[in-house]
Amino acid sequence: MRLWDTLQLSRQSMAEWVRIAAMWLEPLYQCMRQKLIDSGYVQVDDVTRSAEMA
Repeated sequence: MRLWDTLQLSRQSMAEWVRIAAMWLEPLYQCMRQKLIDSGYVQVDDVTRSAEMA
């Protein structure tokens, strides 16, 4: 049996962990975003996929 099968966490705890992780990662996101904007070049893949393939 795996640890994840027996671990019980409340939704509130998980939501709080996600909120804290988002706060920690915000400066990294802002830095990456600014570098992308400053680069003057953005390439996007516009291929669509159905939900069944994901």
